[in-house]
Amino acid sequence: MGIAGPVQSPTFTLVNEHAVLQRGLVLYHVDLYRLGDRAEVLDLGLAELLGAPHAVCAVEWGERAQEVAPAEHLRLDLAVTGARRRRLRFRAGGPRHAELLAALREELGAAA
Repeated sequence: MGIAGPVQSPTFTLVNEHAVLQRGLVLYHVDLYRLGDRAEVLDLGLAELLGAPHAVCAVEWGERAQEVAPAEHLRLDLAVTGARRRRLRFRAGGPRHAELLAALREELGAAA
């Protein structure tokens, strides 16, 4: 996205905000690992972040926020399959993200 500097997990702050000035966007990097219940997720204001038209939201432990996730979203599940191996699974919610996922698959296929 063109973000200068490291993008670290916001484990203790819960939400890190990174400006992407050349695109007029904001990346909200959210980590829900430390939240224990539904009320804490709702109190965080995540629904507003997820619905912001100027933002990209990356949510770790996103299964804890399923009820506030918008219909239009792209979900990425990461699984450890070995000491140096990971499996990525992408799932699109809604037609716009289905198109984005199809374009990503095409791009990855062309790069292979």
